[in-house]
Amino acid sequence: MDAGDARRQAVAEWLEDKKPDLASTYRAAVSMLGAKPDAGHERTRILLICHSMREVMNRLPTAALLGKGAASQDEVDGYVPASVQVRALPQLRIDHPDMDLTQEAENVPVPKPAAMALSRLIDTASYEDRRRLSSLAAFLTDDGNPKAPAVKEWRDLSEYFVRWGHLHDKFEADLPTDEELAAKIGIFDDHVDAIRSAFFESKSLIEDILTSANRKAGEAQS
Repeated sequence: MDAGDARRQAVAEWLEDKKPDLASTYRAAVSMLGAKPDAGHERTRILLICHSMREVMNRLPTAALLGKGAASQDEVDGYVPASVQVRALPQLRIDHPDMDLTQEAENVPVPKPAAMALSRLIDTASYEDRRRLSSLAAFLTDDGNPKAPAVKEWRDLSEYFVRWGHLHDKFEADLPTDEELAAKIGIFDDHVDAIRSAFFESKSLIEDILTSANRKAGEAQS
């Protein structure tokens, strides 16, 4: 086993401790990267690798923070996901067929139900973005700073996997190479390594403190 394989095994084992599904999905992505696709299936292989990594990156911060008791899955009262609200928008067009949001005017009048739906959607989207950013910053940084370089790098990497994790209507001439995909997964591994190292350093410090305290307690009883 070379150093790269050993590191990915260590990353997978750490993910296993946080959420087994994430470890399994990460291992699948790495395994597919190491295998050559049949002719004509190159794009599908890239899609599966990138979609797997996207899932891992999206779900890991919450899984890790829940494990530390630093996050909650509870939502605000009355919370309805933005994705659910978007699916309800076509009904507004049915209910208000004369509604025209493209008028050449600074202020466009709209039916109150449409205005309320838009207001709720904007508020929900803002809430979801703040929540994701807050969880990510807490996961990647010591001080929860959402402007930290690590947060931007993680989000950029996630967007890369989102791009290649979906099929597109237009033909894509330049697919990412295996070397590029390996480098992108390597950036993910770098972040996990840093978090793993911080965890083990903290664990070692706590164990040293407990050992010292137990020794002193034993000396006091002698």
